[in-house]
Amino acid sequence: MEEAIWVNVIPNEKKTEEKHPDWVAPKNPKSPEGKNWTIGVKVGGSWYSQAGWNTKDDSGQPTGGITIKLTPNSTNAASSSGGGQHLLHHKRHLLKM
Repeated sequence: MEEAIWVNVIPNEKKTEEKHPDWVAPKNPKSPEGKNWTIGVKVGGSWYSQAGWNTKDDSGQPTGGITIKLTPNSTNAASSSGGGQHLLHHKRHLLKM
């Protein structure tokens, strides 16, 4: 079993406030019409939702990094997010943590 954890994020095209993440989980292509399911991250036996913010230095200038936050899915969130399916073959957007 691979010990690396892969986190897939895409630019957040819906960001309207500074507190919103710059990076979000990609849409799950298996989502039913009208549902906004995303592709989560599986760590051990649990699913997590990911979000990322562009890292800034003390003066507020971008450093080129991304800070990723993983939030555990609740039982309800896992079922509403399509079970948190992940796609590791889309490595162009993956970050190795």
